[in-house]
Amino acid sequence: MVAVDGSNLGDAGPDPLRGPMGPLPSPTMRLNLSADELLTTTRAVRKRLDLDRDVPLEVIRECIEIAVQGPTGSNAQSWHWVVVTDPDKKRALGDIYQRAFTYYRESGLADATAGVHPHDAKDGIEGLEALLDHPEVVAVGECGLDFHYDHSPRDQQREVFAAQIALALAHDLALVIHTREAWPETFDILAAEGVPER
Repeated sequence: MVAVDGSNLGDAGPDPLRGPMGPLPSPTMRLNLSADELLTTTRAVRKRLDLDRDVPLEVIRECIEIAVQGPTGSNAQSWHWVVVTDPDKKRALGDIYQRAFTYYRESGLADATAGVHPHDAKDGIEGLEALLDHPEVVAVGECGLDFHYDHSPRDQQREVFAAQIALALAHDLALVIHTREAWPETFDILAAEGVPER
């Protein structure tokens, strides 16, 4: 693995990466999480990360090692990774992606959903309705009930699911449902709230 600035990321070794002032601290240590725990934890935790703080190359290396272990349909990964550390190159790449996204969004081909996943129901739906006014949003979701993991209390999951059904009905949007080990309750709530026509 080679960073765009030319430095060799190589294999993770015993020596920590060094910055101008010595070894770089690991952000996963500040969170008391390993890279594996960080990548496999819930969205609710990831939402609180400081995305403006630099991430040491050692942590990036760990994340890539975890990512390439993910199964694929044929179990044959052919991924290639480029890690960009140069600020000017990062900005130039960001500009390219922004232009491409703007073109895609304005082309009329972009579709999106907006919703609160049952894992995050404990955080409520504040701000969701404003997102539904964007023309590319075609559905509310992924929303529903997940009684397998119970990352949010079940009562809150039910309440947030019902509220999102009401939003889908009010905005004439489709509903994208995530349900795990909660089918009877899901159908009960849909029967009580109404099913969007779309």
